[in-house]
Amino acid sequence: MSYRIYRPIEGITINGKEFICEDDGEVKLFDSIDLAKSWLKEQDPTIDVDAEDLMDANGLDIEEDEQ
Repeated sequence: MSYRIYRPIEGITINGKEFICEDDGEVKLFDSIDLAKSWLKEQDPTIDVDAEDLMDANGLDIEEDEQ
C-alpha cells in the first residue's frame, strides 16, 4: 500500500486535488503515513503532522494511492 499527499486546488475542495510530485512530474508515493508525515515535517517544520485533522489544521491531507 502506498500513500500520497494532496491539497485542494486553490484551497477549495470541489476543485479537485493537487498532489506532491517527484521532479519528473509523477506523484510522490510513500510506503506509510508516518513516512509521508516525516517528509512533510522535513519540508516545513511548522506543519502540525500530529493534528487530528490534517486538512483542517494545515490545508492538506494524506490518502491511500488508488492504483
